Amino acid sequence: MERNQQGAIATDFVYTLASGKQGRLSDIKAPFTLIWFYNAGCGECARIKAQIEATGYLDMLHSAGILEVLALYPDGELENWRKALPENPSWWISAYDKGQVIQRQNLYDLKAIPTIYLLDAQKRVVLKDPTVEVLIGVLKRICYGG
Repeated sequence: MERNQQGAIATDFVYTLASGKQGRLSDIKAPFTLIWFYNAGCGECARIKAQIEATGYLDMLHSAGILEVLALYPDGELENWRKALPENPSWWISAYDKGQVIQRQNLYDLKAIPTIYLLDAQKRVVLKDPTVEVLIGVLKRICYGG
């Protein structure tokens, strides 16, 4: 897939919150945005999310106004998604892809779930599907020079 490669501007899309309110990726205003494509009940998703949360680093960056996380459920089983919503940190933007547009139009490479994209303020892809260690390391380096 040619789009959403490292260094490219990420493809914009509409997401829907549990309330029914919609937003756009491009409207998320933060120096960095992490898109977390996941499935409710996915064991690997839970394992990787636990690793990320255990570092506390994303929470710290969010508190400092540096990072937003868009947790996007790309599938159609909304009942399962709604039941699993409390598992996401309250500050994450937990949303779903109404009509499964992302998958139907192949907007993002979602061959495996979870899939992670890290975007900068201009929504340029900084990282595509990094390991937790690489994600945290790059965030530390670019945010704090460490």
